[in-house]
Amino acid sequence: MISQSSFRVTLQIHHPSLSADEIVDNFSYPIRYKHSVGMSRKTKTGQDLGGIYLETAISFKLHDEPIATFEYISKFLLDFLENFDKDFLGKIISTGGKCSFLFGIYSNNNVFLELSPVVINYLSSLGFGIKLDFYGGE
Repeated sequence: MISQSSFRVTLQIHHPSLSADEIVDNFSYPIRYKHSVGMSRKTKTGQDLGGIYLETAISFKLHDEPIATFEYISKFLLDFLENFDKDFLGKIISTGGKCSFLFGIYSNNNVFLELSPVVINYLSSLGFGIKLDFYGGE
C-alpha cells in the first residue's frame, strides 16, 4: 500500500494588545481566522454571541500538501524561519504575544516525527511553540 501522508501547517499568533491588522500587514499568507482585541464575538454567519475578544488571535495557512518524507517538515520550518522578519516576530513575543506552529499530519502509517536540532534551537531562540495534531489510520 502506498502511503497517503499529508502535512498541514498553520502559524498561530495571540497578542494581548496588537490589532489583527497590525499583525496581518507583516504576512503574505492566507488567513484562516482572525479576531482582534475589543471586537465583539460573532459566529461565521454574523450572529452576535455577546462579550468581546480579550486578545487578538490569528491563524495563517502556511502549507497544506502531500509529503514524501517527514524530514521535509524540518526543512520547511527552517526555510520559513530564515526568510521571515525576525525583528517583527521578536516584537510579538517581547510585548506579551505567543507564536506557535500547528502541525496537522495525516498518515495511514505510523508516524515518527523528528525535528532537526537546528530547527528546535531556532524555534526556542525565537520563543515559538509547536502544537501537534496527528490524524488518520486504517
